[in-house]
Amino acid sequence: MSADCMAKSARFEKIIPAPPPKHKLVFDRETGLTWPVEFSAKGLDDEQTERYIADLNARKHGGFDDWRVPTRVELLTIVDDTRHSPAIDADAFPGTPSAWFRTATPYAADPKTYAWIVHFGSGHSSGGRRVSGYRVRAVRGPSRQSSASLRSGA
Repeated sequence: MSADCMAKSARFEKIIPAPPPKHKLVFDRETGLTWPVEFSAKGLDDEQTERYIADLNARKHGGFDDWRVPTRVELLTIVDDTRHSPAIDADAFPGTPSAWFRTATPYAADPKTYAWIVHFGSGHSSGGRRVSGYRVRAVRGPSRQSSASLRSGA
């Protein structure tokens, strides 16, 4: 990231490509995770999500090829409980719709059919069918399954 210009806020660093028209990536200082500002233009099912992530990695989005679908815990870390529609820092993540986004976390009641999804209108999460279309925002960094691992930096 040293070659990139960074715009800093209290929590998020906006990583700006040269020349800096706008930022492509956001580094979360609290979790150590990096998020693209970009997200899928439409809802994707599981198979389409795999292709979307493979495409991000093939084109080395932001200079990286280790993008993945976030866990439920990870995606919830960028929900901003003080905002609504969308429930996210719109300066760091412009254009985020008040829509459902998928996670890589299986829904325990029926893990083969459902996975956790997060709604950026209200900030809540629920189980969603894997064959249904939900938006995707990728992440990179160490996979974290629990909020304790995010706080400890493990």
